[in-house]
Amino acid sequence: MKTEDFSRWQQLAKQFLGDEFFQDIVGSQGSKASSAYPAVDVYQGKNEVIVLVNLPGVEEFRQVDIKVEGDQLTISGNIAESYGDHEVIISERKQGPFSKTVSLGAPVARKYKHARYRRGVLELRYPKL
Repeated sequence: MKTEDFSRWQQLAKQFLGDEFFQDIVGSQGSKASSAYPAVDVYQGKNEVIVLVNLPGVEEFRQVDIKVEGDQLTISGNIAESYGDHEVIISERKQGPFSKTVSLGAPVARKYKHARYRRGVLELRYPKL
C-alpha cells in the first residue's frame, strides 16, 4: 500500500469512527487508562471555573484524586470491576485505573469552592485567582 493510500484510508477511518476510537485504541495499549476518559467539560465565568466530569461507576467522588496546579487539573482514580468472580462475555464499560489532565483556561485556587456528585457526574467549582 502506498503512503498516500494509507493516509487517505486513515483520514476516512477517522471521519467514520471519530478521534475517540483511535485514542481508546492507543490508550488501551499497555494500560487500561485512556486520555479520552473521563469526559470533561470546563466552563469559565468571570470569577470561577466550573468543571463537569463524567464518572459513572464511581461510588463516591471522595474516592477520586483531584489535583490543581495553576491552570491544570488532574483527576485520577480507579473503577472497580463489578463482578470479578464471573466470566466476562462483553465488557464495554470503563473499569480499572484512569487519569486525565485538562487545562482550566485560567489559574484557580488549589481547593474547590463547591463539589457535587450526582448521577455519575462530578461538578467542581473553583474560584479564579
